[in-house]
Amino acid sequence: MAKGCKMTIIRLSHVLKKLCAKIVDPTTMVELKTNVVVTLVLLEKEFPPFFDTMTHLLVHLVEELEICGLVHRS
Repeated sequence: MAKGCKMTIIRLSHVLKKLCAKIVDPTTMVELKTNVVVTLVLLEKEFPPFFDTMTHLLVHLVEELEICGLVHRS
């Protein structure tokens, strides 16, 4: 696997880890938004058939996290 592919998958896993965390620092939301966009661009570059509208939903999930905050079922 090429280095670019590995780095793209690692970036995606970091974004998903931050998105699914139990505690989110509100001061890092701008950085998370930027990371999501850059990661999606890299995904589209490395895996062209992989990129579709469902992948684009990650951008909206980050926006919802910023607006609504965390939602956990206890």
